[in-house]
Amino acid sequence: MEKAKFTVYGEPKGKGRPRFNTKTGHAITPKDTVSYENLVKLEWQTAYGTESFPKEAMLDMRIKAYYRIPKSASKKSCDAGRRGASDQEARYG
Repeated sequence: MEKAKFTVYGEPKGKGRPRFNTKTGHAITPKDTVSYENLVKLEWQTAYGTESFPKEAMLDMRIKAYYRIPKSASKKSCDAGRRGASDQEARYG
């Protein structure tokens, strides 16, 4: 496989920090992280089935994430975000 491309719909989600059980020493992954990882896995399987890259292959991954503009954002920063300006440009013109 030379190249792969697939889309995961919905709000992008960062990986949550694991919690550690002090009695057993095991790490517990947050449920919302597991849920989102399974969503990504499902989208991959929908697009490519069981096909995968060789284990020794070096991968170059590019991710485009689109977030909603928060309701707390000012009108000026909303306009800057829509035209693709950085936070620095939005603040200082």
